Amino acid sequence: MARPEVQALAQRVDLQEDKTHTARYPKDTPCDVRIVMNDGAVHAGRCGVMKGEPSNPHRPEDLKAKFFELGTPVWGQAVTQTLFDGLMDVENIPDFAAFGKRLEL
Repeated sequence: MARPEVQALAQRVDLQEDKTHTARYPKDTPCDVRIVMNDGAVHAGRCGVMKGEPSNPHRPEDLKAKFFELGTPVWGQAVTQTLFDGLMDVENIPDFAAFGKRLEL
């Protein structure tokens, strides 16, 4: 968030509520997106129920793949696997501080 290019992009984002969409919540979670490029090209899209909502949940295997895709380049395969396994069984970790020390993040 502190990167200047992210801040510059955030300044160009215009978010507006569509009350007809809000009225459909929580059954539907519609979203309309319109992106105008520097050259004037426009890309638009619409979604009726966004991914991750209760009526359109992420599949566990997709979440696991994303976790490893993002974690492995930073922590390596072994640490990412240990962290994933621990988080999937977090309620059974008797000493989370000791668990965290093993990871050397």
